[in-house]
Amino acid sequence: MLRTLTVRRLAVIEDVQVEFNDGLNVLSGETGAGKSIIVTAIGLALGWRATSDLIRTGCDDAEIVAVFNDIAPAGRRTLEEEGLPTADPLTVRRVLQTTGRNRVEIAGQDVTLAALRRFGETMLNLYGQHEAQGLMRPESHMLYLDAYTSCAGDRNVLGDMVERLKDLDKEIARLTKQDADREARLGYLRFVIEEIDGAQIGEDEDEELAAEIKVLSHAENLIRTGRSVSEVLYDRDEGAVVESAGELLREVEEQVDVDARLGELQKGLEELVALAEDIAARGRDYAESLDFDPARLEQLQDRLYALGDLKKKYGGSLAEVSAMRERAVAEIAALDLVSSNLRNLADERLRLRDEVSAAARRLSGARRKAAKKMRREVERELADLDMSGTSFTVAVEPLSAGGLEIDGLRIDANGADEVEFLISANVGELPRPLARIASGGELSRIMLAIKRVLARHFPVPTLIFDEIDAGVGGAQAERLGRKLREVAGEHQVLCITHLPQIAAQADHHYLVEKTAIQGRTHTRVEALSAEGRVNELARMLGGEEITSAARANATSLMAATQPRR
Repeated sequence: MLRTLTVRRLAVIEDVQVEFNDGLNVLSGETGAGKSIIVTAIGLALGWRATSDLIRTGCDDAEIVAVFNDIAPAGRRTLEEEGLPTADPLTVRRVLQTTGRNRVEIAGQDVTLAALRRFGETMLNLYGQHEAQGLMRPESHMLYLDAYTSCAGDRNVLGDMVERLKDLDKEIARLTKQDADREARLGYLRFVIEEIDGAQIGEDEDEELAAEIKVLSHAENLIRTGRSVSEVLYDRDEGAVVESAGELLREVEEQVDVDARLGELQKGLEELVALAEDIAARGRDYAESLDFDPARLEQLQDRLYALGDLKKKYGGSLAEVSAMRERAVAEIAALDLVSSNLRNLADERLRLRDEVSAAARRLSGARRKAAKKMRREVERELADLDMSGTSFTVAVEPLSAGGLEIDGLRIDANGADEVEFLISANVGELPRPLARIASGGELSRIMLAIKRVLARHFPVPTLIFDEIDAGVGGAQAERLGRKLREVAGEHQVLCITHLPQIAAQADHHYLVEKTAIQGRTHTRVEALSAEGRVNELARMLGGEEITSAARANATSLMAATQPRR
């Protein structure tokens, strides 16, 4: 149960600590005083989603600390699964930061928000005034029935199987089309391989061809250049470089004995003659290596064009052409497996189809069986809430549209059913859809009845009712208060209300007030004494001015309630 709640820097709350007790704890106060912020703080302490705008203006963070005792067995199991202490009392701390980061602790150890949420689900159940409006949406009725039936897990498993079946159908359709186009595709892929193999492409062949074509295209000029080098340096009959250098060399040799310093010139001329002879020979060999062959040039150009055509068809380079061949080989291998894959998928689909059908039928059976029992229990609760004679029906009908057709059933992710709550407020009238005929007050009482039934079967220690008195007044409010006291005999109940008939039933009454201090709004929570309760009930009965008549009415109202536990 929730024992202590400390809230700091959250919305209009600067720093508030509240100690809750067993039984029925009522919170009252003017509209906007911050009662719902208290509920929000409890929710945040148990894993609700948070946004930074909840942090009090001008502050960097908000802090909520909740202390629990008498941890429920389910809560202890959750803590053990998370590797956390199961201390009693147990402290939960959550810090919200303007940066968007959260810090979450259980028993002093850092935990994930998901772990806190799992623990919170075992400790607390909230019913707010807006949830009653959810009853107007028939799609929510299945969730309540499945919670009662304890088959929400089975529904989720079935949903996963249905999604897998849909995925199988898509894959089978894809492979079936692929198989139908298989022969044409195989023919194309074989052609690709044959064409690429037939080209017998060499590595970097296109670059080598381009270089050779460039040379052949300029062969005449290149031959002439090579011959010119040979001729000028050596082959010219008169005035060749070798001849002139040789004459100079002979003249120097004749004088070197006179001046030894000419030895350097002699050596240089000897090297010049040798180098000229060598370069002339290389120029001659180069010219002789070239052959201006128009036929060869045309052949090379045709080959380069053929390679260019392959590059255009299969990629921008010869490497891409080779990669295309490898992909074609791999796709042929994959296509050879299509038929066997189709057979395997068809077998898997048949097996999964049977499992989905069986699971959906089991789920439908469990829902229909539970619907009858839930009807009786809810009707008994409604009778205690001044709705005696009201017929409550949980209609479980076959799914009429959508889903997959299997064995004569339509099955979607929720099963083969449509669930809707029907009521008849008067004996002899046929039940009609709840969404069409229930008033606001009836919705609140029906929701309380459903929650009461669910809490009996799947108990959590603490129930919070946030302004469930919408549309309720007078004697109905008194009966609603008595029902809440009855629920509080088995659970800790926290109830926010504007009705004195409900507040008078409280075991513990808290006043939530809002004040302005130095230009800032502050909310405080006060546990009321007996006199304080009379004053607050008088305010709720008579308005801002508390008269002696209002106080007398408040005292009478408190005296009329059942004896305190």
